[in-house]
Parts: sequence; C-alpha cells; structure tokens
Amino acid sequence: MSKKIKRTKFSTYSEMIDKLEGKNLSIESKALAIELIKSRGYYNLVNRYKHEFYTDKNQYKDNTSIMDLYLFHRMEDDLRNILFRFTINFEQRFKESMSYILAKKFGIYEADYLDPLKYRKNKRNKAISIMGEICDIAFHTSNNPTQYYRKNYDSIPPWIALSNTSLGQARMWFSIFPTNLTEYVVAQLLPIHEFYSYSDADSLYEFKASLISNSELEKIKNDSEYHKIMRERFNIYIDLFKSMLNIIHAFRNNLAHGNRLIHFTVKRSLNINPLRKFASNKVFTDEEYYKKRLSKNDLFAFMVSLMILLDKYDSLYLLDQLKSWKERNSKDPKMELSFEQFINSCNLPLDFIERLSYISTERVYQNNNQRKLTDLGFYPNENDS
Repeated sequence: MSKKIKRTKFSTYSEMIDKLEGKNLSIESKALAIELIKSRGYYNLVNRYKHEFYTDKNQYKDNTSIMDLYLFHRMEDDLRNILFRFTINFEQRFKESMSYILAKKFGIYEADYLDPLKYRKNKRNKAISIMGEICDIAFHTSNNPTQYYRKNYDSIPPWIALSNTSLGQARMWFSIFPTNLTEYVVAQLLPIHEFYSYSDADSLYEFKASLISNSELEKIKNDSEYHKIMRERFNIYIDLFKSMLNIIHAFRNNLAHGNRLIHFTVKRSLNINPLRKFASNKVFTDEEYYKKRLSKNDLFAFMVSLMILLDKYDSLYLLDQLKSWKERNSKDPKMELSFEQFINSCNLPLDFIERLSYISTERVYQNNNQRKLTDLGFYPNENDS
C-alpha cells in the first residue's frame, strides 16, 4: 500500500495562530505571536519543537505558550553558536598539526607534499583522488591566502593549502597519512603528555609505554614484541581520535546549516575503553554509556570530544561560555524550568557542564608539568618572588 502524501497548504499568519490555538497552545498576544513567526518562521519555531510539548493526542500540554517554543528556539540557537565557534577553533588546531608535520617530513613545496606516492600504499587510489582535489584548491582557488601565495611566493606550503580546505577535506587528507604522521597529529591533539618531555617523540613514547603494565612487561620476551604491543595499544587511541573527528565533523555540518541539536546523533560511536583515559565516572558512568548511550554518539559525545581535543585555554573557555549560557537562561523560576526541559530534550544530564569540567584536558597536564618543572628549578616558585 502506497504512503498517503500530505497536501501542502498556504496559510496566512492569522490562520497559523488560529491553528495553534486549536491545538491548545496559549497565545497571550496574537500580534506578538505573529511577529515571532515572521522573524523565526513557522517551521523553525513551531514544527521543530512541538513534539517536546505535545500530549499523545497531538495537542499541546495545558499552559504551554508560544513563548515556551520561543525560549527553546533561543536556547538552542545560542548553544549552536557557542559550539560552532569552538568547532572552528578545533579545526584550526587540527589543520595546524597536519600542516606542521607535512612540512617537516615531506617539505613545503607542492611537489613534496602533494605526491600521492608518499601516502599510505594500501590507499593509493584514494590518495590520488584526494591529492587531485587538494591540487585543484592549491592551483585554482580564488580564495586567499592561497591565491595570494600563488601570485607572490615560490610555493604554496601545506599550512596555506590547508587554510582553504574544508574540515571534511582535511579529514579525508588525514585518513591517508602514513603511520608516523598520524601518530604525531593524534599525540598533539589528545592530552596524553603526562610527563614533561624535551620532544614530541619522547612524550608519545612515554604514553605508549604507560599502556603496558609491569606484570605484562615481565612476560614480554624481546624489544620487537614490546614495540608491537605498544603500537597495537596506541592504535586504539588513534581510532578514538578518528571517531571524535567524525563526530565533530558531523555536528559541525549540522551546526553550520542551522539544523536541530535536539535528538541529533552520529553513526560512529566513541569507544568507552580508551575514552576512560580522559573521562572518568564523574563525566559519565558505564551504565549511562551502555543503557542511555550517553557520550556514545550524541550531543554529549560531541562536547566531550571538543573538551578533550581543544587546547588548554579553549577547553576552559568553552566551559565558561556554557556556564554563562546557562545563567542567561535560568534567571527566574519559569526560565529555569524551560531550561531544564530543554536540557532533557537534548538527552543531556542536568549537571552536564559540571561533568565536562572533570575531563582530563591539556590544561590539567600543563599544570602538573609546571609543578614538576618548578620542583626541578626550571620555574621560580611564587613564594620566591
């Protein structure tokens, strides 16, 4: 049996309001209601949020007003703007790590880093396709700074070429990186520097070594087996990073197009085992993860990913922005009630901001490192000043 197609119908603003009143929505001022619909659109204001206020009979719950819908819209709009800003910050950090290691290992000239033969052999066809796309950007885009470099410099270095790629294109480029380049980027963005090191390689090696217990060390026969285990264990964190990157990319596209955050999820999930290195039970419990899917592929997983991958300053600034957003929307009992309802609709715990503060970010390790350096005499003690 074919699905019945609904018929589209034009309605005047007055007719829209009458329809809403017929569904038990409280309209205190018809003029104000029309202005809200004119500025936001009926679909964006009403259809997006009606099911959060509906009864089983497709009627609005008693005492629901159009201002409740407006508050939902405004809260989601503000949250979307906050999160989008920090996805841009993450994107800049990600591209910087990529461009640095590309320039260091392959070189700054196009022929050096755009050669598909330098990327993963088992992804040769993919590498050829991606490098062709990047070449097109490097040699034909009219956007700056790439166009400026093309006209005024002897090369378009990777940090310039990446500046005019989308996050999706950068992500595809990263997917063909050789293992050593992949490890560098992951080590830079995941907060894994638990000890002070004089080089990135030392920090990465120390983290890999921390993944093997003393009891396991006693059973390892030789260096080859030891390095194999380290590599396999760290690959789990590479996969975690790629899952986070996938989630951030999907939510970034959602945010950029002004789509709903409420009920939005991603196909790829975060693996709880490596995630526990950065997010303890204070962030989410095992039961919440497995039964409620909290921090698996949802909005909270997106926020957790941002907190972990942003630098030490942005992670704290994100928390500050979320706290301010909550305060603005909880000024009186009615607004606070609407805010809690909005948070529930997003499938977030009411204390989600506090939970995010327990994530092990780069800031935590930096503080630990500075204390260690102070003890070693590298930094003056505050008491010595």
